[in-house]
Amino acid sequence: MNNSERNISLVGKSGREYYGKMYDKNSNSSLSGQAIVCLSNTRWEDNHWQHNIRDIYNDSSAHAIQHFNERDDISHLILIPADSLEPKGIDVIDDLRRQYIHK
Repeated sequence: MNNSERNISLVGKSGREYYGKMYDKNSNSSLSGQAIVCLSNTRWEDNHWQHNIRDIYNDSSAHAIQHFNERDDISHLILIPADSLEPKGIDVIDDLRRQYIHK
């Protein structure tokens, strides 16, 4: 991926799908407003994306982006805009952590 962003979805442990954008190290993300930020080692394998999510942020997107740029062990950043999340009684951060981090 050369300076690109890709539409992406992550599926939480609940089965709920979350839509966002994935950026590589050479991309410029234009974040405005609140977002859930996932730092991941992501690769294309067997015709789909494999995510090894290392960190999930929801309190400071700017800090997460800075952290992403400083880390050599993270290949991609995934932004899920907070305004795209519908309240359905699900803790989105917990749902994603249970699926990708606490396997």
